[in-house]
Amino acid sequence: MTETKSTVLLKHHLKALKLPTMHAECEKIAARAAQDNADHLAFLLQLCELELIERERKSAERRLKAARFPAHKLLDEFDFAARPSVNKPQMLELVKESTSTAVRTCCSSVPVGRASRTWPPRWAWPPAPRGARSASSESPS
Repeated sequence: MTETKSTVLLKHHLKALKLPTMHAECEKIAARAAQDNADHLAFLLQLCELELIERERKSAERRLKAARFPAHKLLDEFDFAARPSVNKPQMLELVKESTSTAVRTCCSSVPVGRASRTWPPRWAWPPAPRGARSASSESPS
């Protein structure tokens, strides 16, 4: 495509605003929008959706990397027969209801039913030093 003044300026602004996906895809989406006779709001919506999807994907990748799981496993690869304590229908229902990519990854250390809550519980973190008595085990005076 020919670089027009407005295209160059738009790409400059998108780069300055740190919107890399919009910067890379704006010309393709503009051509598709012109072919489909879409209005400017439809064009902008498509660009924003692409940027948002890419940010969510990268965010999920960063969280998985930061978690330092020993192996990246998808729920499809999980062996429910090896862990009979995991309720397969309930887990599949949780994944179906979820829109988050991070929840779709399976970590066998998180008990079913706790996936949507903080784990470990806030009251259990940080763990008490070895040999120390917890406040809940002491008798009231």
